[in-house]
Amino acid sequence: MHPYFYGHSEWQPINDPALCDKIRRMIVDVDTPPEGLICQKRPLPFYQDTDLVLVKSPEWEVKNLFVYFISKGDTLVRLDGTSPPLHAFNAGNIRLTPETAQFYLEFFCFFVRGEEGPFLIVDSLDNPYLPGSLRKLDDQTGAHYDELTRLFRKPRAYEPDGNGNYRYSAMVFYSNAMFIADFLIKTDGMIEMKGDDPVMADLPHKIDAPIIGAKPLTVAETEKPRQFEPGDGRRIAYHQLMGRGPGIVFLGGFKSDMEGSKALYLQGFAKAQNREFLRFDYTGHGQSSGEFTDGCIGDWARDAIDFIRALSNGPQVIVGSSMGGWIALLLARAMPEKVAGLVTIAAAPDFTEDSMWAGFDAGQRAMLQEKGRVELPSEYDEPYVITRKLIEDGRKHLVLRDPLDLPFPTRFLQGTADRDVDPSVALRLLDHATGDDIRLTLVKGADHRFSDKKCLGIIGDAILQVS
Repeated sequence: MHPYFYGHSEWQPINDPALCDKIRRMIVDVDTPPEGLICQKRPLPFYQDTDLVLVKSPEWEVKNLFVYFISKGDTLVRLDGTSPPLHAFNAGNIRLTPETAQFYLEFFCFFVRGEEGPFLIVDSLDNPYLPGSLRKLDDQTGAHYDELTRLFRKPRAYEPDGNGNYRYSAMVFYSNAMFIADFLIKTDGMIEMKGDDPVMADLPHKIDAPIIGAKPLTVAETEKPRQFEPGDGRRIAYHQLMGRGPGIVFLGGFKSDMEGSKALYLQGFAKAQNREFLRFDYTGHGQSSGEFTDGCIGDWARDAIDFIRALSNGPQVIVGSSMGGWIALLLARAMPEKVAGLVTIAAAPDFTEDSMWAGFDAGQRAMLQEKGRVELPSEYDEPYVITRKLIEDGRKHLVLRDPLDLPFPTRFLQGTADRDVDPSVALRLLDHATGDDIRLTLVKGADHRFSDKKCLGIIGDAILQVS
């Protein structure tokens, strides 16, 4: 059974004009005329009343290139090669049985991909995604077919564990290697792969099964921001998506804006799940009113508090990056009833005191006191102008000196190669905060930006965990 194979007999044409139109609008990033699209569907038995939708066009130069969606009622989720869209859809939808667990394993491993492509569960020697060197084609035998025939074994199911999770052992083809892996398929659709006993390596071909993932939003593709005016002269620029809760609110970093890669990724992430989403610029940042050098931590925390109270519906998942992590912790302390879950990315709590002031030499401290400002070099843009107001106000909002209770699911994410926020800050925060569900994830090699494809997927997974 190959749920993703284009020529499989269970694929049926889509005759619903409304669904076809919605699909066309969701693949505007694909360069093909609307009339050139072929849309097909087939049922997914581990969900109720749900189809896998396949979209292709004869106009595409690569003939085996596809776009895939999951479709249920009015919900259409685009599969982009990462796990968050699947995990989001699984919540409340997945219905695994002994008869469908292997099918789901094959489906999940094909659509949640690594850097080298899909993890193909080799369920038979005639699997259509095996390259020619591993298959028997007509009367011809591939160069490695005999070796694979000798080593091949079908997926094996074992007794479920004490929690009802399914256990399998299967041969996996990934990149140019074959190995045996053990899988734990949890009832909520999460899959853990354990072990990789090598079977064949350095094969001459890889799996040729490209899919088109969702293209990240760019500044040019986003609509003009709205303006929130609290009534005291501030104008806060923002973007908002309406949808189901809990919503997601993104808090940016020091001197950054809401058009960065993480903010735009999260907007696409929320849109795929039909979830409420908010991103905004603090005063003195981006497209909001005010001058950056007039602001301070207290001002930017007030922006966030006023903004979230006025524009969000119910508790939110707060995602704070760098300084936004500090602001998120201040929100958690000021209005815990508005926080459904918390995710911080390279959080920089108390950085005005522990990093800036502690790092100033005697000359810089004297200049700050005499002139009210000092300039620090930055690898991102022009020098940072640090004001005395920023330092002195920061001391009124420190969170690592007093008790910090986080009574909701919390995930701290930190890269080990971060040169702006040392990983020791994340460890200190983990040790200091109290709560029943707090975890720290250290990502080896990730820098302060934390915005490559792998890191963005980790952020999405963290949001799902705390939602």
